[in-house]
Amino acid sequence: METLLAEHERLSQSGTFSKTIDDIQKTIDLLVKARESIAANPNETSLNLVKLQNPVKSSLEDVHKDLEEVRKHQTKYSKLLDKKFKDKTLPQMDYDALSSQPTLINRAIAMHLLREGQFSVASTFLTEATKNNVLEDVEEDITMSGTEHDLGLGSLKSESLRKQFAN
Repeated sequence: METLLAEHERLSQSGTFSKTIDDIQKTIDLLVKARESIAANPNETSLNLVKLQNPVKSSLEDVHKDLEEVRKHQTKYSKLLDKKFKDKTLPQMDYDALSSQPTLINRAIAMHLLREGQFSVASTFLTEATKNNVLEDVEEDITMSGTEHDLGLGSLKSESLRKQFAN
């Protein structure tokens, strides 16, 4: 962990873009100076552009070198992170406890929609789930209590549920 912290410190100090930004600013300054020179003497445009060619090229090469250095530090840090925190394989999910209980899942969804006050959405959900024969066992469970009885498989009585949840 100490090597990771040391490499992080090294990356935060030398792996920054401050040198790159300075080199880009120098390039911009050269271009602005050339533009002003051309605006002052339009007859010497080609001479100014020829003089500008080598400094801009070397400035852009400096930017490229700075970016390579940053990339080198980031790559080294990335390799160190990969070495320290190796990928672990996830356990296989051979048995999913909820996949065999779609009726309970749909019932929980319907109850959640009711708690959120989405009565028409819950009604539509129950109607569609019933059409797909997914709520086979829910009919027995729903008839057990008064509030759950309002979940009826036909239509949802929004007014009576709103009155019950209002208190």
